[in-house]
Amino acid sequence: MSDKETGLSKWIFQKVQQKLNDPRKIGYAVSNTLGISSSNAYKRIRGDSKLTADELFLLLTEFDIDIQEFEGITELTSHLSAIRPSFIRDVPSLTQYLEETRGMLSAMTNIGHTLYYSARDIPLFHYFFSDNLARFKHLIWLRSTNYSESRNLRMEDISLGILWNSRELFDLYGRMTTMELWSERTISNMLVQINFVVENFILKKDEARLIVDDLKQLIEHLHANCQEDSAHQLYLMPYLNMANNAYIETHGIKTVFLSFADINYIRTSNASMCADMKEWFEQQKLLAIHLNRNPVRADRLFRLYLKQIEDMENSWSADQSEASNNSSKDSRETA
Repeated sequence: MSDKETGLSKWIFQKVQQKLNDPRKIGYAVSNTLGISSSNAYKRIRGDSKLTADELFLLLTEFDIDIQEFEGITELTSHLSAIRPSFIRDVPSLTQYLEETRGMLSAMTNIGHTLYYSARDIPLFHYFFSDNLARFKHLIWLRSTNYSESRNLRMEDISLGILWNSRELFDLYGRMTTMELWSERTISNMLVQINFVVENFILKKDEARLIVDDLKQLIEHLHANCQEDSAHQLYLMPYLNMANNAYIETHGIKTVFLSFADINYIRTSNASMCADMKEWFEQQKLLAIHLNRNPVRADRLFRLYLKQIEDMENSWSADQSEASNNSSKDSRETA
């Protein structure tokens, strides 16, 4: 363990002692917070064992400690706090990914926080609005991250356990304070994916229409929730670059989420990265239209999304009509 990491651990335990009514109970407090034995708690307090990034996070959250007060925090190397959930390769790792993400976010719901989300694609939490949307996106993600093993998966292969975890994450996100950046193309990738599975016979059009119907309901749900007093603030950007990324801050903790390989992500509490990401979000808001305070533009955006969905559905009908006409023509020529 480096001198800086050792210094940070000692500083955190000093802060924990200051927060306790009885400083002598620090061993019990650390053991209870981290879910470890008393002996392992004292090993960490003495510095015999290293605190993991998740354990640092739990202590900072539980005892409302502002890590920015630690002198020299900006000089800590990013490996100190850069962690990630399980990489998605199959159904079990997807289940674990959802559980780990929910566990990480649930620690913040009871303290003051704001989650900033740059939505080049629809934020993953919204896909869990319904079972049809969740099954579809899980199918897409698994085929993307491990195509060789998942190419024969179908929506019915997505288990009820995954759907339960998905709904839990959707409900949790609904209780959070959020600020999302969207653009007029935010749902475009979803429509491309739906078209792909239809054209490649992965889903029948009747199955795809169930997904589309739920997507429309999601759009209407988001529109109804786009009110000035909502905990979910929505901004319309002229464009958004690169992948979905996020940033969350509480009184004592700041964390950046950087996506890679589809919806996999790493998160870090590196102070300089957090400061840069927060500044980036603030700068984007200067470019954006605050839809919660501009119902006319909000109406226009959500109507545009519904029109994009309608255009896709109309293209299916046109394809079906053309195929039917060609079939009739071939029959007449044969006769």
